[in-house]
Order: sequence, then structure tokens, then C-alpha cells
Amino acid sequence: MLVASQEKQRYTIADYEAFIALPEHEDRRFELIDGEMIEVSPKLRHGQATLRLSSRIHVWLMDHPIGIVAVEVDHQMPNDPNNARRPDISYISNERLRDADPDETLPFMPDLAVEIKSPSNSVKGIRGLREKALYYLENGSRLVWLIYPDRQSAEACSRSAEGAIQFVPLGKDDSLDGGDVLPGFSIALSAVLGGR
Repeated sequence: MLVASQEKQRYTIADYEAFIALPEHEDRRFELIDGEMIEVSPKLRHGQATLRLSSRIHVWLMDHPIGIVAVEVDHQMPNDPNNARRPDISYISNERLRDADPDETLPFMPDLAVEIKSPSNSVKGIRGLREKALYYLENGSRLVWLIYPDRQSAEACSRSAEGAIQFVPLGKDDSLDGGDVLPGFSIALSAVLGGR
């Protein structure tokens, strides 16, 4: 008896770029994750948390001009044809920006990547966000913050001195600390999550 294959079609960066360039996709947002086209559809709580955190980092960077912060910027590793990642928030140091074209997809992962769970993350949930964090850290990010507004919590993800990847759980009374990526930056998680 033959069993039909349930394997999903895998797409490349070229497929992805052609797909998102279609007029019918002009107002939609997608990521390419391990060859799978994923549409992202953030909701109000997600948007508010993104704004609160990115604006605080932006203001801090005005006094400490060591890089830039951006929202929903495409990053793609040149040797990986199956991934075009779009963190909710990216912090990129000045050193890494030197050779980057601001009008093109960035050919590296951000120094700090932030992912904020939204209802569109419901298929893989926390596991999916942790997989994203691993990808970022394995490809050059130094720090990843995963924020879970529905749980009023977060995780700070980084490599230990020995190279092991660690996920540090944070409650709403804890703070997100920039460590050696954003030295001196800190924000209470409750300020990012806000009300509602």
C-alpha cells in the first residue's frame, strides 16, 4: 500500500523574494523559515510591546550611539538559501553596519534579536520561538529576548562562556538586561508588557 507524502514544499530565498514581490502580497508580511513560507500577523498586544521596547532602545541609543535599532528588518545569511528571518526588533552594532546596504536584506543576524509571541505563533508556540532563538545564536546573534505577553514572562537567550546556549526565564517583575550587547541598558519587563 502506498502512502501519500505529507512533506511540505521547501522554498528558497529566490522563491521567497519572487513570492513577496507579487502585487497581491504587497500588504502582507512573511518570513522564510527552514524553507517554509510563514505569514506573520501581529495583533495589538504584540504591536504595543514592540513599540514600547524598540522606542526605549532607540532613546537609549541616542545617548549611547553604538548602533541602531529597527523593527521587522529582513536578515538572511548568504550561505543559507532556506531562511529569511525577520525579528520583531533588531539591534545592530555600528561595526556590523559599516558594509551593510540599508536598502537591501542584511546579510547577517542582528547582535540582539527580539521575538514577541503573537497569536500567529500559536502553531509552534514557545518551541517555535526557541527554535528561532537557536537559529539567531547559531548564526551570529549574541543575545535574544523572547517575550511572551500572554504569560507575562520572557526568556533571555545567549551563549555561556563555554559556548552552551542558555535560556534564562524572566518574570514580569524582572528586567531585560542588555549585557555586553547593550552595556548599561535595562528595562523592566512590566514596562514592555504594559497594561491590558
